[in-house]
Amino acid sequence: MPRTTCFALAECDEDSQIPIGHIEVYRTSMPDSFHQVEAEEDAWIGHKKDERVFKSDVNGAPLAWTGETRFERVLPERTWNEGRFDWIWVRP
Repeated sequence: MPRTTCFALAECDEDSQIPIGHIEVYRTSMPDSFHQVEAEEDAWIGHKKDERVFKSDVNGAPLAWTGETRFERVLPERTWNEGRFDWIWVRP
């Protein structure tokens, strides 16, 4: 379903598989290539304001787009111990 805003975790109905405290603030919105719109990197704060308009057309109207949004994960504390990893979270 096309959207006009950046994806925000606050709009999800389901709980994230990864706790929000372990998701980095950097967000990359990547529209499908046929939209001919470049990806955009920004930061999110976990607030409704994160759902800002992604891009506008030449008339100032919000541009509907499909694609994906990527978030980076924060590594848990104490993953590196004496030259080796103790454990690390991975997504199945």
